[in-house]
Order: sequence, then C-alpha cells, then structure tokens
Amino acid sequence: GHAEGGVDGVLEGVSFAPHDIGATPTRACFLAAPASVEVLGYVLGFRGPAQGVFFDDKRIRAGEGTTLHALDRRNGGTAERYVCPDAYHPIHVANAWDDETSGCPSMIAACWPPDCVNAMASERRDILGDWAPLLGGDFSGAAVTQLVSFSGHGGGARARVL
Repeated sequence: GHAEGGVDGVLEGVSFAPHDIGATPTRACFLAAPASVEVLGYVLGFRGPAQGVFFDDKRIRAGEGTTLHALDRRNGGTAERYVCPDAYHPIHVANAWDDETSGCPSMIAACWPPDCVNAMASERRDILGDWAPLLGGDFSGAAVTQLVSFSGHGGGARARVL
C-alpha cells in the first residue's frame, strides 16, 4: 500500500527494517549492516525477534559492509546505496545532512565496531547476544559503541570514527 503523508520506498539488500532514521531536506537516510533473518524460531515461540537476526558472514567476507541508504523524500522509489567496506552495526542515528559540494548524503551514528560485527558473524551469534555475563556484572565481552561518521560518494561510503 501507499504510506499516508509519505512515500513508498525500497531499501535493497536490507533483511529487516532499520529502527532509526536520519532526515535531510531531500532524503530519508538509513544505515544497515549486512544481516539475515530467520523467522522459524520466532514463529514457533523458541526465540525472540532479535534472536533470529544474524550478521551475514558471507556478505561481510565478500567486502560488503554497512550501507547508507538514501531515499528521495518527495518521490520514494529505490533508495540510493552507498556501501562502506567496513561492517559497523548502527545502533542509533545522531544526524544526517546533504554534502554542500557533492550533494551526497552523510550521517553520524553510534555503532558497534567492525571487529565486533565480524566476530559475531563468523561465530553466528544473533544480534541480541548473550546477556548472562552482563547480568552477572561481566562487561568484558560487551561491544564498545563508537560514534562514526559515514560519507556517501559515487556509490561508496567512507566511515570515520569520531
């Protein structure tokens, strides 16, 4: 169907809807790490929804990292894709803007770093992770969240830890 008061759009290669958005005057911007969703455990009641989401090791090893998706706010359609070679996992978006020179989108987000995402992908751990150590007071395995700037240009994206 058509979204009331908005536009319909497609984020190619995204297996579940990003939960955070950055808005520029011309675009709705989303960040997504390569991931896959397995719904059977959730449907059967064995797992929660986030326990069926896994970082996609095959896509990450093939060089696909976080993708900045920029959807035209007036016309919708298929979002422009700017692929970063590093797989950050965006937790929350802080800001988005259109570059004054190139017109390409940029974003700032709090993210899990690539070493954490790569390890979770290769070990096939769901994105929720194991909370038992945290509840016991052991934070040694917890991902350190980084503030990262993503700049889109020519189909690629550059990530820079701030």
